[in-house]
Amino acid sequence: MKPTLPERLKPLDTISPSLASKALIDDGCLFRILTQGGSNRSETTDMLPASIDGIIGTVIHKVIEWGYRGGHSGRDRDISDAFDQWDKIIDEKEQNLSDDKINRHLLPLKDRKNYFKKRGRVCHHANKISQEIRVLEDGTDKSESDMKNRLIGPEIPVQDKISDPRMKGRIDLVVSDGGNLEIFDWKTGKILDKEGNLKDPYKNQMRLYAALLECKQKNLDSDDVKFPRRGVIKNPLTGSKEILCEEGLDPELCRELLKDAINIYEDINETHKKDDDTDFLMDELAIPSKKGCRYCSIRPRCRVYLKELENWMGDITEDLDDIEIQDVIGRFVDKHRSESRSSKGAILLEDDEARRWRIAGIDLDAERNEAIEGLREGEMVGVFNIYKNTRCDLPEYINLLANPTRHIVYDIESMLSR
Repeated sequence: MKPTLPERLKPLDTISPSLASKALIDDGCLFRILTQGGSNRSETTDMLPASIDGIIGTVIHKVIEWGYRGGHSGRDRDISDAFDQWDKIIDEKEQNLSDDKINRHLLPLKDRKNYFKKRGRVCHHANKISQEIRVLEDGTDKSESDMKNRLIGPEIPVQDKISDPRMKGRIDLVVSDGGNLEIFDWKTGKILDKEGNLKDPYKNQMRLYAALLECKQKNLDSDDVKFPRRGVIKNPLTGSKEILCEEGLDPELCRELLKDAINIYEDINETHKKDDDTDFLMDELAIPSKKGCRYCSIRPRCRVYLKELENWMGDITEDLDDIEIQDVIGRFVDKHRSESRSSKGAILLEDDEARRWRIAGIDLDAERNEAIEGLREGEMVGVFNIYKNTRCDLPEYINLLANPTRHIVYDIESMLSR
């Protein structure tokens, strides 16, 4: 199994607030935006196993949206409708996973921890929303143009201009409170950083939404353009939320951020005009960082990242309590099973400084780890999604542990060859 990028990439049609919000922090990676934008995303194969929390998060997002569209059905709904909606989306997800070699091991989703607890909590919440809120005024279907031009309700489409937009997105929910606009964004993961503050990408995303909602009103020639007064980032599963008030949503700050995001879009496409070759664009646009690359799904194929990873590995010593990297690469030394009948085992690698790295918890027989079978001593190997092994302290190794469901092993030399 070889992760692939198209040999040539297309320019960006538009950039989303979600992608732009990450790039606006500490000169975030522009190559990631290009590969995950537009048709490039559909032509890029999955390189890393999906996160269970991420999969369930998309289900939660869709069920909550269903709740806010309660009036659209033209009839009252009850809790069984919410459960049916959840189950329908889960069935679709499981069908997709069953066709995916990298992610088949995640099935069935129902066996995952707290699955039914999450299902019950979210469906009851969505049903309550459905009973209390009627987004469409009379409960009847609206024309496509009416839906597109909405300013209030769920899934509000926004863009910076009507013709040839550069940024497009959808706001999860916009409400009018006493004539003041409030925007909501659902997040199913942690919304605070280690210091207890709202994560910077979430702040930027909300600010871009606010600026785009203002643009939409101007594009529609509204007589009373209102800048959003408040932004709410909420986890519908836990109920936790953070609020950006007028200071956090300062109009000038939001407008400047939108300009910066559009500059990123234009910089990417200007670089693309020079050459559409993927490796050229990778060299020109990739900006690796420990924090920024953490959630990038194409890092196993990014040679700029892999080169920087070797440098980061050089800073790690055996006595560190924790490590800031989440992947390792090195020359293959050996592998061994934990027990004769166990599929789990460890892989031994050696870096350029002749230090030995031991990664335990590897599923040696997993379909996604088929590269392990043909490995020969001295070949360059990458193990992705690992962390510090605090349960093992073999002195001759730097001891690491594979993430149980998200680790994957690649033959690096084969992977980087076209």
